[in-house]
Amino acid sequence: MRRLSCDELCETFNLKKDLVSPQLSYFENQGMLLIGSLEHPEFKPIGINLKDELRRHEIYFYKNSKKKDPLYRALFGSGAPGHVVDLTSGWLSDSALMLSFGAKVSSYERNPIISLMITSYLKEIEIDRFEFFANESFILNKSADVLYYDPMYGESKSKRTSNSKMRIFRSFIGIDEDCKKYFNDLRMEFSGRIVVKRPVKAEPIDANFHHQVKGKSTRFDIYL
Repeated sequence: MRRLSCDELCETFNLKKDLVSPQLSYFENQGMLLIGSLEHPEFKPIGINLKDELRRHEIYFYKNSKKKDPLYRALFGSGAPGHVVDLTSGWLSDSALMLSFGAKVSSYERNPIISLMITSYLKEIEIDRFEFFANESFILNKSADVLYYDPMYGESKSKRTSNSKMRIFRSFIGIDEDCKKYFNDLRMEFSGRIVVKRPVKAEPIDANFHHQVKGKSTRFDIYL
């Protein structure tokens, strides 16, 4: 693994300089892009690891029912897994869980750094039933069964996460200030099922949801 300067990052991964986040440090490992935090140098560089996350879920569901998982119930009810468009890829954690259900997943990420991390990872790894679209290449698939949206929300100081991935993610992604407008645009374009992930006690993006599925710390609002 080697650390990259801004110029090396842009040259290696064909990235425009104005898209480089000053809060991050950048690393290359076997062709894949990893990031670290300048604010928290104690955190190890992190990258995308979809295959290992998927395998971990598959091992768990070998002995446990997928249909009891809150996300499964939110996406598919009691039915069979279908085609999900994950509109907020992030670290691909939710996409990995969806794949372990047996779903086909089309994943989309607006942030150029995270998009670059995912595309560099997928050049080395092939995942069945999974496709990824970066910001400039995304066209909403209206034939999908479900849209899944997990906007970045604010975090209170008293409940600040200790997860290094989320700490780094929040440091340069920030809050999705346009989440209500984005959701309303989705509703205009897509007539099918939309699932929105929220903190369990947070206000819904839109009060006109059909029903909710609640977990311990998160909630899924379902719009039909």
